[in-house]
Amino acid sequence: MASRDPARALFGIGRWRLLDLESEDPAMNMAIEEAIARAVGMGASGATVRFWRNGGAVVIGRFQCARLEADLDACKRHGVRVIRRFTGGGAVYQDLGNLNFAISIPSERLPKAAQLSWLRLLSSPVVSALRSLGLDAELCGMSIRICGKKVSGLAGCLRWGCGFLHGTLLISSDLSMIRELLRAPQAGSPYVRSRPEEVANIGDLLDGVGIDAVKGAIERSFESAFGAAPDRGGPSDLEAELADSLYEGKYSTDEWNLNP
Repeated sequence: MASRDPARALFGIGRWRLLDLESEDPAMNMAIEEAIARAVGMGASGATVRFWRNGGAVVIGRFQCARLEADLDACKRHGVRVIRRFTGGGAVYQDLGNLNFAISIPSERLPKAAQLSWLRLLSSPVVSALRSLGLDAELCGMSIRICGKKVSGLAGCLRWGCGFLHGTLLISSDLSMIRELLRAPQAGSPYVRSRPEEVANIGDLLDGVGIDAVKGAIERSFESAFGAAPDRGGPSDLEAELADSLYEGKYSTDEWNLNP
């Protein structure tokens, strides 16, 4: 009988890194995401889990139109940046009450049986972590829900030799900003549109749970899934160089973020 826990397929991956690494610039955070994925895919870095936050940003999917997803005037009034990520999916609002996580694993290390279910595989330790805190979390498509309410949006890709997944976790975010900054879908758009959903903060669903508690639960869950304690530290020289290059040539530019 197949195991009920898909994370078991990750056991034995061996050494992995845990990076608690963020920039005050949302564009640099996106550049770091891609730099790590590329380095892991080329074999220069091992499997990596990263925690990070944005201090105020609307992050849109790779195939979305910025002006259709975000109220650009409202974003400007609030000092909120609009940044495009390299993965697909819908738009999200992020602030310091929102914990982001990213998982990068060499494609060759993914179990062959999991190649077509990598989303469930890579997100399962996060779901397990939330359950360990006493939350009835479940994966529903490209989101994690608790009591029917969305607490996390997910996006990922198999690219550059890397299986990559990143997501949000609403913990104590200002949910009113979602309604103010994000636009409702319009019919007839040729671009990928976000789907409005009922959301909730984890801190409201379980009183007293904060970012540090969620980080600790996720770390323990991945340690159990991988069968090893994490290495800690910062990005490699290669990752730092890649991030700087991607920031200057891509993520800091209006051409990438706002066009079309």
